[in-house]
Amino acid sequence: MRGQIYTRGDGKNRRYLVRIYLGRDPDTGKQKFPRHTIHSTKKDAETWLNAKLREIELGEYVAPSTITFGELLDLWLTGKRGNVSERTHSDYSYTIKTYIKPYLGSIRASQLTSDRLMEHYEKMKERGLTNRTLRHIHIVIKAALREAVTQRKLVHNPAASIQTPRKSRKISIRFFKPDEAKSFCEAAKTDRHGAIFLFALETGMRPEEYLALRWSDLDWAKRQVTVSRTLSLPREGGYKFIETAKTKKSYRTLPVSSMLMGKLRDHHETQIVYKKYMVEHGKWEDHDLIFSSATGTPYFLHNLGRYFKRLLTNAELDPKMRLYDLRHSCATLMLSSGVNAKIVSERLGHASVAFTLDTYCHVLPNEQTSATNVLTSVLGYRVTGEPLGTQKADNLIG
Repeated sequence: MRGQIYTRGDGKNRRYLVRIYLGRDPDTGKQKFPRHTIHSTKKDAETWLNAKLREIELGEYVAPSTITFGELLDLWLTGKRGNVSERTHSDYSYTIKTYIKPYLGSIRASQLTSDRLMEHYEKMKERGLTNRTLRHIHIVIKAALREAVTQRKLVHNPAASIQTPRKSRKISIRFFKPDEAKSFCEAAKTDRHGAIFLFALETGMRPEEYLALRWSDLDWAKRQVTVSRTLSLPREGGYKFIETAKTKKSYRTLPVSSMLMGKLRDHHETQIVYKKYMVEHGKWEDHDLIFSSATGTPYFLHNLGRYFKRLLTNAELDPKMRLYDLRHSCATLMLSSGVNAKIVSERLGHASVAFTLDTYCHVLPNEQTSATNVLTSVLGYRVTGEPLGTQKADNLIG
């Protein structure tokens, strides 16, 4: 017999133990008899047994596993190494370690249900987690369970029926207006760390890009700099430099203004003097970085952020501005000045022009008004300040 049904107990305690024969274990030679208990009628037990036998015939049967959800997540994370960026892998690891394993890790993966997952999400929400974090937690759980189903470790994915939390609305980005940008630049010219902030504003680079730049990436003669790698700061500590594939949009070469080149020359001369002193005292790590800490290592963002806040205060500007807002300011200033969106997109290293326009749509309303006026002039229509209903017929488009 491929399967058997045994009666256990009597009366209200009657239940049915169903066993399915799956052959012998190739390692131990012991017979494999997965068991399942039905707490209703014998007919239900027969129905369940027949369904499993049918799955075996079709090659769809998945034997019950004792693997915990925590172990399953570890296997999934190990498989991701090398297939995703180090930063993404670090984010996955942090999410699993902080928000999933402490609460669901000890549960058998086969016993995880949609209701249990929803209950977990609600608890995380009560703790004050943002919609963005909840979304990331769900995406990780869903992906790990989906792979387990593909590898026949689980019968189904309980997260598949749960709707992924919606993306949070975009946070209003901050950026310098033209007069604010001028005030910032004036203050930065006399600031000890001003060169790095002037560089960030002019190039529009991401912090992890300009913090990984080497002097060898700067072409003094052509006045241009090449973005070829990024700085990774894993949550577990330390730092890494990650090379950027030349086929990616983020790999790009940007021109540098003569003013900024002058600031970089001054910065380079100062660094050489300071580097010599630190080398003599055995405190210098040479990474050839354009912007480095006192010991030659990369800046950590929280330290650089403090210097940035100090500069904002000295320039009497909004202290809530973030380092990343220098990038936003660069894009906004260019777009509002009429620079082609494709050029702006290439400068920022965006994947597409559409993404650039969507991110900086706050610039578009005024641009659309200007575009209408230009088109009106080209078509030969007079532009007046009168309401549409009061304009003469020869001013209207027929």
